[in-house]
Amino acid sequence: MSKTDNLFYDVWPGLKAELPSEEHELIIAGDVSGTNTALSVYTVNSELDLIKQIYWAKANTKTIDGNFNIALDDFLELVDLQKDDISRMVLGVAGPVKDEGSRVQLTNGPQVYELQANSFGIETALINDFAANGFAIAAAGEKKIDLDFIQLKHLDGKYYEPEPHGQIGIFGPGTGCGVGALKYSSANVYEPFESEMGHIRLAADKKLINWLKKQPDLKGKIGDHPHIESIMSGPGIQRLFNYFRGWNRNKETRDFDRLVKMNDGPNFVASYAKLNDNSISKKAMDYFWTQYGLALYDVAAVTKSTGGLWIAGGVIRNNIEKVRNQPEIIDEHIEKLLMEGIDRAGTQNHLISKMPVYAITDGYLGIKGAMAAAAIPKYNKQLKVNKKKQNYDYS
Repeated sequence: MSKTDNLFYDVWPGLKAELPSEEHELIIAGDVSGTNTALSVYTVNSELDLIKQIYWAKANTKTIDGNFNIALDDFLELVDLQKDDISRMVLGVAGPVKDEGSRVQLTNGPQVYELQANSFGIETALINDFAANGFAIAAAGEKKIDLDFIQLKHLDGKYYEPEPHGQIGIFGPGTGCGVGALKYSSANVYEPFESEMGHIRLAADKKLINWLKKQPDLKGKIGDHPHIESIMSGPGIQRLFNYFRGWNRNKETRDFDRLVKMNDGPNFVASYAKLNDNSISKKAMDYFWTQYGLALYDVAAVTKSTGGLWIAGGVIRNNIEKVRNQPEIIDEHIEKLLMEGIDRAGTQNHLISKMPVYAITDGYLGIKGAMAAAAIPKYNKQLKVNKKKQNYDYS
């Protein structure tokens, strides 16, 4: 066994998957976030009419302890494959990609560390996680992959259609706050581009701004003014709860403190808010969803998302359904708060209030995007691919 026994705690479908014939190739798709690292093996045939997931496994990013190479070795050992069996690997990573895709820095994990594309012994492309999300959305639009999502209803009660080849905006609070976009190019293909819009200055009341500046966990991270990620994220939900609780001490605050220690504070606040109207959690989450809607308006305005505004990330995935895994039952209160921000926020609401809005509920979004980038030639051509010490530009 490698240095990190049992690193991958969640494995599908086990070790008895049927390997493909020689006419197929194997690719690895990965989704590396500050919370979890998921890797999957797909088999792809030469005609691209069969893209099949044969293995999937997830590890806690904290247990990787900054060494993705060990995690990759553990994964290959787990699925009984060698590096030479893999044609290529694409990793979507939650952090800025540097040096033409040769390295990426994971910024919202338990520690800051870099992934070096030429260190894995596999032909590898590193892409930002929201570029991966973009590839998934583009591939789903072309019916290349399946993607689970819900379209949200505007305040006028209508669902609007996307403009063909219109620009697409993506907003995704989760462990951090990611923003991305897709633009249809002269090559007749959607191309994702990255953004650091999650770090624009937060527009909020002065009391909250001053309170955030004093928080120890934000020290050295926000400069002289908090950014929207300060509240638009899982950790941001915890901060809002602490802001609204003040000096209150009751069963709700005690349960919150206990679950924060178990890294489950945001889920507690979101769940408690749905069940208890007169609670600190309810006040915090209503403020959160209101600010979320205003941020969506900003993303739609900046990206001119006539091709659709897509909402990603764990926060929306875990909360937009009133009953988990029943997409036909939307939480109408959350939907209303989001759409009030989108439809009423500013001078461009005549345009933005008619943009289709989609909430992604697919837990494999990042993996599917990395897979699409690795398997589909017109997406793969956009990548900078590294193999050991050699660089390949497929464009």
